[in-house]
Amino acid sequence: MRLAVQFSKISDHMRLRADWLLAGRLDELVADFVYPVPIELLSTRLIVHNPDEGRAMLALWHDALVRNGVVALKSDVVAVGVPRRGRFRIWVEYHEIVPGQQEDRFTSILYYCSRTLSGIRIEMVCFPHLSLPELDPQFAAMALSA
Repeated sequence: MRLAVQFSKISDHMRLRADWLLAGRLDELVADFVYPVPIELLSTRLIVHNPDEGRAMLALWHDALVRNGVVALKSDVVAVGVPRRGRFRIWVEYHEIVPGQQEDRFTSILYYCSRTLSGIRIEMVCFPHLSLPELDPQFAAMALSA
């Protein structure tokens, strides 16, 4: 069965993910993952085995955004790969909106996905650029404790 992936639906979904992250709606975020999900963040590699671990990881990111005064995340889908054997990549930049801040801070994520009847499923995540590098050691600690 072939399932088309429409750019507008992908953009809408990534916008929702940004809103959910900032609002702390972690259950919605972890529902997209196919477990176990490998995560590569700067120098850290970890495997998220279940939704509880996914929520813990995303809570670190959410808390850091709030601590740094981020009031909105603007998602920008940079590219969507051509689907091959039911899988495709989505490259997204999440731009942080902080009142009074002129610098453009963003996190770049490459999602490795599949498409199912229930929607986009995330099988692996790579963070080539992270606006909050202080998260790298926190994720490393999570990887060591797993």
